[in-house]
Order: sequence, then C-alpha cells, then structure tokens
Amino acid sequence: MSEGPGGCELQALWGRAEPRHQRPGPLSNLPGMPAAPLVRRKRAGAIKLLPPHRKSLEKEKNSLMNKASNYEKELKLLRQENRKNMLLSVAIFILLSLIYACWTM
Repeated sequence: MSEGPGGCELQALWGRAEPRHQRPGPLSNLPGMPAAPLVRRKRAGAIKLLPPHRKSLEKEKNSLMNKASNYEKELKLLRQENRKNMLLSVAIFILLSLIYACWTM
C-alpha cells in the first residue's frame, strides 16, 4: 500500500474516505425502498423524508407500537396468572405444613 502525505498508511486511507455528509445513511439501505433519493437536505444535518417514505416509516412505527402494546397487555395477564399460581402454591405449602405439624404431635 502506498504511504500517505504524512508517511502513514492510515492517513492515505483516511484521505480517500468520503466526507461524512456524502456517505450513505441508514435510510439508503431500507429493504423495499426504491433507489430514488430518500431524503431532501435543507441545511447541514437536517434531513426531511420524502412523503412516500415518511408514510412508509410512520406505518411501520404504528405497527411496531401496536405490537408493543399487545405484548404489554399479554405480559400484564401473565403476571396476574403467575401471582395466582404463587399464592396457590404458598397456600398448599402452608396447608401441608399444618398437616405435618399436627401429624407429628
């Protein structure tokens, strides 16, 4: 590998790297999205999604929020069921302990 301006191979690599604002962002790799420009830049660092892509991402966000809500409801029901089972097992343990204590006296 040829050496860069400072005599360092890494500097040669860094010199060839694209500036950060020209690198493809994570939005450019979305599956099912066309190769057309995904974003419109108004100023450095500000990204505005084009309408079809914004709707697609909002739809996906809503879907994920619904799934999370359903999982939270299911988790709440499972916790209630676990609480009932725990109380039942404690009651059986106490009952068996009383029976054993009475039997051995």
